[in-house]
Amino acid sequence: MPIPAGTKLIQMHGPEDTLIEMTPLENRVAPGETATFTITFNSAATPGDVKHFWRMQGPKGRKFGPRMGCNYKVIDLESVPVEHRENV
Repeated sequence: MPIPAGTKLIQMHGPEDTLIEMTPLENRVAPGETATFTITFNSAATPGDVKHFWRMQGPKGRKFGPRMGCNYKVIDLESVPVEHRENV
């Protein structure tokens, strides 16, 4: 099935204090074709391990496809030696 124009990723699981931005797909993606897209999100404010999961959502609100995820660790810069902070 094609992916309709207007489809975007939505967050299914993750910290509530993160903001996710994705421009919806401008063009329909036919079966067998690929599309490249990016999402931008700010990290969680609380130090620790963080997991996000997203799914595609069509222009009419129907969710479809596999879950996609991202894991990362938020660290407190105070725990990093001063001489290494600019590299973190």
